[in-house]
Amino acid sequence: MLLSFSAASKSTVILGSETGYRSMKGCSIISSAYDIGTMRGALGIIGPVRMPYPNLMAVLEFTSGALSSLFAERGGRQYGATEKKKRR
Repeated sequence: MLLSFSAASKSTVILGSETGYRSMKGCSIISSAYDIGTMRGALGIIGPVRMPYPNLMAVLEFTSGALSSLFAERGGRQYGATEKKKRR
């Protein structure tokens, strides 16, 4: 669900009825995408319509950027793969 709301790399804000869910009328979603190689994920915050959007957007953008960087540092290894220890 969050990926459908997340733009390229910036935070996206969806307010109340814009989510398409009647039960979310009084809520909003802030989401931000991150990349793991060719895969894409998203982080999000669901809360009341009145939230400190600039602060929360900055936190999400920082965190999604950190996740992308962290997984990029793993090189070409697939997420979740374990390395075999060399025996001496």
